Amino acid sequence: MTCLDEDFRKSLIRFTEASRTLFSNPQKVEREKMVCRAFLRCIGVRFSEEEISKGACEPVDIAFRGASFQISEVLDQGRRRGDELCASARKFGRDSRADDVLEPWKGSLPVSFNDVAALVADRLCTKSAALGGSRGCYGIDALVYVNLRGHHLVSNGISDDNRELVVVRQQGWRSVSIAMIPYGIVWFAADDCPSFLTEVEGRILSDGERTDGWFEPEAQPFAKGGRLGA
Repeated sequence: MTCLDEDFRKSLIRFTEASRTLFSNPQKVEREKMVCRAFLRCIGVRFSEEEISKGACEPVDIAFRGASFQISEVLDQGRRRGDELCASARKFGRDSRADDVLEPWKGSLPVSFNDVAALVADRLCTKSAALGGSRGCYGIDALVYVNLRGHHLVSNGISDDNRELVVVRQQGWRSVSIAMIPYGIVWFAADDCPSFLTEVEGRILSDGERTDGWFEPEAQPFAKGGRLGA
């Protein structure tokens, strides 16, 4: 087996350490801002960094142009990010071999919107209960980042009779949106939501010109692309 290049090994260690810092408790607000940025880029909304701010009080995580986002994430069942990062750190020891750290590409499996919707509804059920039910969710815009390894969303539209839609509406949210890179979805939005949500309600959108940098701060308003998709 080939020994791992030392410079490459060190870069992997730095990346892992930076990731562990990012996913620590003090970085919670920054992670929430990252999800908001990615969602806005997916649905083609131009913005400046100053517009994305920490919510004034719970349960509002991020405020943006009148939206009061409560941010959450859906991971694969049983997946624990902390355990993943610890395992990665152990892999990059001095005796690491290339075969130990370079995993073969296994491709990506399609997942339908209905399957994603079921995961989102289940996640928001937990969130709603923690907030005290529909009263606690009143006026709150749920934004869920769906982060499934080795899966990609099949953009085949949103069914009007999706039973999970009934479930999340009953939870009391003002709106529910989903980010699953490269797609952004405003699943539903009440009439009093900001126009950037109501104008694209019920559509699966994607910025086809962007390939990376979904989560990073933007010094200037993003000027490429637009609202695309179903």
